[in-house]
Amino acid sequence: MFIIYPRRNGIKLLWLGLGCLIVLLAYLLWERISLDAYRRRIPLRVAVAGTRGKSSVARLIAAGLRGSGRRVVARTTGSRPVVILPDGSEREIERPGPPSVLEGKKLLRLARDLQADTLVVELMSISPEYLAVESGRLFKPSILAVTNVRLDHPEAMGRTKEEIAGSLAAAIPRRATVFIPGGEWRPVFRHRAAVALARLVKVRPPQKKRECSAPQARRLCDFPENMALALTVTQACGVREAAARRAMAQASSDRGALRAWKIRIGRGPGLWTCVSAFAANEPESTFVILAKLKKAGFLKTRPRLALLNLRADRPDRSQQWLAAVRQGFFKDFDRLIFNGAPRAWFHRMSARQGGKPELSAVPARKAEKVMDNLLGQEKRGGLLVGFGNFGGMGQDLVEFWEQRGKACG
Repeated sequence: MFIIYPRRNGIKLLWLGLGCLIVLLAYLLWERISLDAYRRRIPLRVAVAGTRGKSSVARLIAAGLRGSGRRVVARTTGSRPVVILPDGSEREIERPGPPSVLEGKKLLRLARDLQADTLVVELMSISPEYLAVESGRLFKPSILAVTNVRLDHPEAMGRTKEEIAGSLAAAIPRRATVFIPGGEWRPVFRHRAAVALARLVKVRPPQKKRECSAPQARRLCDFPENMALALTVTQACGVREAAARRAMAQASSDRGALRAWKIRIGRGPGLWTCVSAFAANEPESTFVILAKLKKAGFLKTRPRLALLNLRADRPDRSQQWLAAVRQGFFKDFDRLIFNGAPRAWFHRMSARQGGKPELSAVPARKAEKVMDNLLGQEKRGGLLVGFGNFGGMGQDLVEFWEQRGKACG
């Protein structure tokens, strides 16, 4: 049985569809015109991409440019997504749902409303497709800084450094100047820059004597390679090195940055040194932090405890840590405590572990209970370093240390 619609109804549906298409095209055109207008009001736009250190580098660049008299708005999306306003104060970004690159439109509009002449933005995308849209379509920065190329998010970025570099190269916008540390140089960056008509600048490694003598380098959360990259960018923007260094020395750190506190737990007279290295996330970046802690003398304290905070929704990262444990990553510690690890995973690890460190597990509870269970019976004090992930127990512990302890790094 066939139903034949009247020809008049068919024409109405056709016109309705055409009208919807026209409305959609008009909306997209209006969005593009609005974004172009926002960007024109912000002549200098700087984006930061990479695997680790993006928040720190974005904060340093913003501070250096702000110290030169520029009116800067910045966004970082590290452990806690925030907007840094022209006076240096911070406003947390409220997200009713999952993170979206579309929040960049609000950021551009905010920067315009605040009459900012500079925008520094940490790119939040992971996959190359979204990176290309966020950088090349949304912000269109004239300067891109790439911090490093390390193994993380293999499902989105690739399982080799060459593949990850290819994903990060998607962030290179047309006719931009791209700053990349010499140790992170990859052929794919050169190829992508040639296609985008962009200029590549190889950042020299930091000068050890000068970096160590700089006042801001004494902060535990600062890394010479991040400082060298930020200084190179600010100098390219016309800021004198001495002025940039003075401004960067006052830059606030990300909540998940490497920090340490002295804290008294239990009834004993000894003090515990608690260090947050949670935000490094994966072993390669954490190895750099361990070397920094060792050089600063933190690992001379005994006993030395490591707390590895894992995420159930990141099995790939847990596998990286499993391999690191087996390869002796925590050999300098007396005890390794797991949190968030699946029970079967922990039992397999315990069965294969021989010698140091001693392994144990702690369930996810309130930070105060965890600290009391771990350290309450030890009267001498010692060192506790948190590794793995900042979310969940990592964040709870950092908040507890901030409230109960005294910052020492």
